Amino acid sequence: MSGRSLQFRITVVATLVVLAVVGLGGLVLVEVFERAQRAEVDAELRADARLIEAVRTDDANIGVLADEQVLVQIIDADGEVINTAGTAGGEALIDPDDRPGVDSYIRTITARGRTGRVLVQRVPERDVVVAIARPFQQATTAADTLRLLLTVGGPLLVALLAALIWWVVGRALRPVEDVRATVDEITARDLSRRLPAVGTGDELARLVATMNDLLGRLETSVARERRFVADAGHELRSPLSGARALLESEQAAVSAALDGAPGAGGPVDGTATDERAIDAAAIADTRARVLATLTRLETIVDDLLSLARADAGAEAARPRSPVDLDELVLGQADRLRRTTTITIDTSAVSGGQVLGRESDLGRLIDNLTANAQRHTATVIALGVEQADGLVTLTVDDDGPGIAEADRERVFERFTRLDEARSRSAGGAGLGLAIVAAIVDDHDGTVGIDTSPQDGARFTVRLPATG
Repeated sequence: MSGRSLQFRITVVATLVVLAVVGLGGLVLVEVFERAQRAEVDAELRADARLIEAVRTDDANIGVLADEQVLVQIIDADGEVINTAGTAGGEALIDPDDRPGVDSYIRTITARGRTGRVLVQRVPERDVVVAIARPFQQATTAADTLRLLLTVGGPLLVALLAALIWWVVGRALRPVEDVRATVDEITARDLSRRLPAVGTGDELARLVATMNDLLGRLETSVARERRFVADAGHELRSPLSGARALLESEQAAVSAALDGAPGAGGPVDGTATDERAIDAAAIADTRARVLATLTRLETIVDDLLSLARADAGAEAARPRSPVDLDELVLGQADRLRRTTTITIDTSAVSGGQVLGRESDLGRLIDNLTANAQRHTATVIALGVEQADGLVTLTVDDDGPGIAEADRERVFERFTRLDEARSRSAGGAGLGLAIVAAIVDDHDGTVGIDTSPQDGARFTVRLPATG
């Protein structure tokens, strides 16, 4: 049934199940009916066994004891009927070979075109066999009629149920088709549409609600990626445009100087200049600024690649090992002391070991201290503490701090709270986003609070080893 509609498959399977149930149920019903009828007749035959007690001594009154529904025969050892009652006649109801031993038996017989049940028992006192029969034709006819009804009516009933199942399943699946049609119309250009509510309150309603939640998350993700691409293009365009402008300016200066050199089409008097007349200091400054711009561009590209790998889950596959977080913090503090006049306080740094990647954790510390360095006034305080299965890293500054409403937003990509700040001073807005990605990859948390110096405090908590 591959390729068939769900409605067709459900109808076929349900119809086959119904057919099996009706067929098996019909067979069981006929069998139960026949058994019940046999049991009733057999109970009457056992009650008729009182006749046998009379036969043991004298069978003269056998006709008086038997009612009109009972056939009674007394058969001698030669198989001859020596006495009868009812309409049994002179033909023996049983074959001579069927003469029982001590015990009696009951079975179905057919005599004179009619079906009955017969109780046969030997009477050893007289060396005769007593056969007592009651009609069973009516029960047999009723069973045959029931079989005929099931044979003819069963398929009709199954066909009717199949049509009903087809209709019910079609109505039940109609909301599914509406959902499918709506999903088919949703494109990447417009993810704002949502699936229609089915209002059934069942699994389908919960599925629609889940899919709508998924569409909402997908819309948010696509919007974030679009904004990411747009911001990345803008951030990359700015240093590229700056580098181009600097190079064009230097090229113009060189061209102007060469235009004034002898043999270059310029003036030939004593005031002409040659290549050595070009301002070497200006060229060196331009080249230094271009290199700084390219360095910033390289940093942005590296940050974008790091975030892309984090989004793809590539970082999780890299091996981890125990890392002494306190040593990374102290090493970063020594580097800061050599490059800045800001006070670096490491008095709160104690031992702390986590399971992770040293390069990523080093970058996390570098990004947090670089952020603190951009905003602090006089001091950066670093702290590491291990307790209760967690290693806590804190980075404090005495800058203006971060408003509570912005403490979640700063971890978004390309976020700069001070838009008036120059990009060269404020960065591309990716450092804290990378911090959040690294912390998440290491199963930790990161948050922002107010530092004891009334600046910002960044707190990172990571699972400790051991």
